[in-house]
Amino acid sequence: MASEAGVERVVLTHLYPDADALDLVAEVGREYDGEVVVAQDGLKFGV
Repeated sequence: MASEAGVERVVLTHLYPDADALDLVAEVGREYDGEVVVAQDGLKFGV
């Protein structure tokens, strides 16, 4: 979906605890060539 939308960055948020065992950045990166970030408390981006 992100590739089709042409976005530059995907930020993964509100993950469930079981997701900690997964490499979500690699999983998303299989189909998306842009930047992938797993959000942490206090993360800020400029717009």
